[in-house]
Amino acid sequence: MRSLSPRERTLFVVAVVCIGLLLGYLIVFRGYIGGIKRLEQRIEVKRQELAELEKLWNEYRYIKTALPSLESKLAKKDFSLLAELEDLAGKAGVKDNIDFMREFPKPQNEFYREFAVRLKLKRITLDQLVSYLYCIEHGDTLLRAKSLVVERSYGDPDLLDVQMEVSAFSYLSASQRPSGGTS
Repeated sequence: MRSLSPRERTLFVVAVVCIGLLLGYLIVFRGYIGGIKRLEQRIEVKRQELAELEKLWNEYRYIKTALPSLESKLAKKDFSLLAELEDLAGKAGVKDNIDFMREFPKPQNEFYREFAVRLKLKRITLDQLVSYLYCIEHGDTLLRAKSLVVERSYGDPDLLDVQMEVSAFSYLSASQRPSGGTS
């Protein structure tokens, strides 16, 4: 360095300072920019999580407000699904078309018991079927048509033969729940 002229020394010092500034920029500033980008990505992920949480909260509030009406529609202790379906068939005008109705067991859930009936209706119109299904789905008790098989009646193509499975539900109290479940 002593063999360099003052002008070369100055140029050397300026070059070293420039290289130092460039390295400082690359190390500090680019790291800072990368950190900001990572933080922006995390912010976006958290916004998405917040939107999902808000969606779940709204769904929870809806369910919480709908729960009392559903609980009031659950089958009571002395409930008979066969009798209920027969009453609804009378309202829909298909009681005389019932070929058979049979209860069958369903596996018990931790919180509710499901009652199920298979039934067959013979020689009904489409309007009668729609009326009966409407009575089932919108009655005072929570009933659900689980399966439905519709065929044209053998003797009259304007009439239908229908097989369906209908379920009702009753809430299990804590003493009725199977052991090993959570309370």
